[in-house]
Amino acid sequence: MKMKLLAFTLLIVVFTFIGCSTNPKSISELKFNGIVAQSEKEPGTLYYLIGNGFNIATSASSTDSIVNSWIQKHPEALVQPIYAFGKNEVTMKFCLVFDGADTLNNYLIRQGCYEANAMRIPNSWNEIIVDDRRLIESLPGEPFFEIYLGEEAQISFQEQITAAENKAKKNKIGLWK
Repeated sequence: MKMKLLAFTLLIVVFTFIGCSTNPKSISELKFNGIVAQSEKEPGTLYYLIGNGFNIATSASSTDSIVNSWIQKHPEALVQPIYAFGKNEVTMKFCLVFDGADTLNNYLIRQGCYEANAMRIPNSWNEIIVDDRRLIESLPGEPFFEIYLGEEAQISFQEQITAAENKAKKNKIGLWK
């Protein structure tokens, strides 16, 4: 019953994206290197699977192979930006990667690859982790911050991620061994 409720909640989150100010991309448009992806059409944009601590988050050693395996099993998955920040020609986007009711982001947490906090969605420039802000602040120009996901969907996503972390802890996998 819990799983059905989570799947239903996830579908609500996915349907919420229809009203987002950005359109989802096909996963085939991006080339992944672990949790980071790029598109040939947008050379200055980096797509991330984690939302907090892009450069410092602790991950399980198996993370890259888990990402690659999930992508191979879900070739029709979509990539939906959740928020973006950057300056001028450099943009960093935290994305939800989903295929039906399954998301790569939740899967990474369920597998113990990251703590739930790595998926936290900031609501302003000042809520972005200091190391990530410093990287962008070192570039010329004015920084920007854009969020594409509504508050209700953010709360639902965070609840799912927290539940996934609890499952990983209970099963003692990944970081929780």
